[in-house]
Amino acid sequence: MKTIRLACTSTCIALSVLLPLSASADHAVPEGYVAAAGAACSISSDIGLGSRSAEVECLQKHLIEKGFLTLSTHTGYFGEMTKAAVIAWQTKNAVPATGFFGPLSRAAFAGMSNMTDSHAAAPEKMHAQLDVSKWPSVPTVSIVVTPDAMSGYNLEIKTENFTFAPQRASSPALPNEGHAHLMVDGKKIARLYGHWFHIPAEAVAAPGTHEVHVTLNANDHSDLVIDRKVIEARYSLTK
Repeated sequence: MKTIRLACTSTCIALSVLLPLSASADHAVPEGYVAAAGAACSISSDIGLGSRSAEVECLQKHLIEKGFLTLSTHTGYFGEMTKAAVIAWQTKNAVPATGFFGPLSRAAFAGMSNMTDSHAAAPEKMHAQLDVSKWPSVPTVSIVVTPDAMSGYNLEIKTENFTFAPQRASSPALPNEGHAHLMVDGKKIARLYGHWFHIPAEAVAAPGTHEVHVTLNANDHSDLVIDRKVIEARYSLTK
């Protein structure tokens, strides 16, 4: 809002008229633009530089409360100041510091996701090991990584003698079933319950070579091993 004061003589009454600031349709709206209040604080879509929405307002409110953003109020517009604050927040929360608020950032922000563990994007956690040499047949795994036409990469997990059993995750181990764990550059990305997974672009944002690492795990999350070797597959992804 801005105040317009009308010129006035001594015999008239000064008027203060409050007029709303107009917002242009392009992305040049300043970060001081105040968005409508009362938005529910949840983030379900990708947001980045130039975005303007209630979800940006939600994110800014969190960044201000945590001391990452120095705006006096949440504005609903994702400008350079918000991007810098997001990078600082991502660094603090072990998320790739790209300044883009995508799937990994949303998972860390929410604390959970349908496709990720609550410790997504945290350093790889050591699991117990389960020797499968006495199982009816020994499971195997291999992976293929291909670029997605829109963004990121598609991961195909090929297994033999192994069935994905998401309905029994975190229950006692049973032979030849369980799930898989996905790591990128040593950081936990997701718990896998099927043969396909989309690796978001922000997980491999930096140029260079990234290691994609998949392990087979029992229902109780133990790493499956044979002859003391983890049943796993690795793929070097070069951008």
